Amino acid sequence: MRPGLMAGQWRTYLLKLSRRRYRPRRYYVHNFRYRLGQIFRIIVIVGLITVLVYGGLSLRQWLLTGERFGLREIVVKGTGQLTVSQVLSQVPWRVGDNIFRCNLSEVRQNLLKSFPRIKKVSIRRSYPNKIVIKVREREPIGRVLEANNLASCLGIDKEGVCFELLAQELLAYENGPFLRIDRPGAMTALRPLLEFTNELKKMYNNIWKNIYTLDMNTYGEITTVSKDGVKICWGKYLSREDLSAKVRAIENIQEKSIARGQKIEYLDLNLFGLGRIIVRPAEKAGES
Repeated sequence: MRPGLMAGQWRTYLLKLSRRRYRPRRYYVHNFRYRLGQIFRIIVIVGLITVLVYGGLSLRQWLLTGERFGLREIVVKGTGQLTVSQVLSQVPWRVGDNIFRCNLSEVRQNLLKSFPRIKKVSIRRSYPNKIVIKVREREPIGRVLEANNLASCLGIDKEGVCFELLAQELLAYENGPFLRIDRPGAMTALRPLLEFTNELKKMYNNIWKNIYTLDMNTYGEITTVSKDGVKICWGKYLSREDLSAKVRAIENIQEKSIARGQKIEYLDLNLFGLGRIIVRPAEKAGES
């Protein structure tokens, strides 16, 4: 009986299995439509990607080869001492070149490298056929003479950047201010002198206008000579407050000397922090 029972159990199992796998017709219709929809969506996506890629390539080709975008004019703005021809000498583009093929960043770097007096330069395309170059030049606050070498006379701005001066600028600064450094290679050590110069010019412009030369020695001690020949050793520039205190002390000494009818020839503030100021009056005419 056991084999018969086993056979009956197998028949029952197979019958249940066949019924379980049975699906109605609408199931297969729905499944076919679903798969067809997936295929259609894939075709649409591939088609859109193809259109976008082809359209992008066509647009790029039109921009790079179209006569409409041929360069016709280069406009230079913001020049002061530099001339337009000097700026254009660093521009490799020619009339007719496609403006999208013009390397703007390369020309910008060339201008900054070739002309240190240019502080900032911006280059942009003005569609459809123009390029605009706008420069901003550095403003010199004086001349720098390194190691008393006239051949190294340069202009310097408030950021400490040195650059060549034109002939008309040399004449403009003939009466100062004139910055001098007593050792070669000291251009990188100008920061204290520049901070002193900027603060003095901003806070005490009347003193600044009367200065003819400014010197800084190896130890960072600053000396000025005024247009009327008064030499002042300021010592090291420490802070704005220290400079203000020194200026007040100098003004007080000058007021007293004027009241006495004396003229000061030399002031030394190197020991100002210790409360000492060295004053040397000028010799009167006829005195030996």
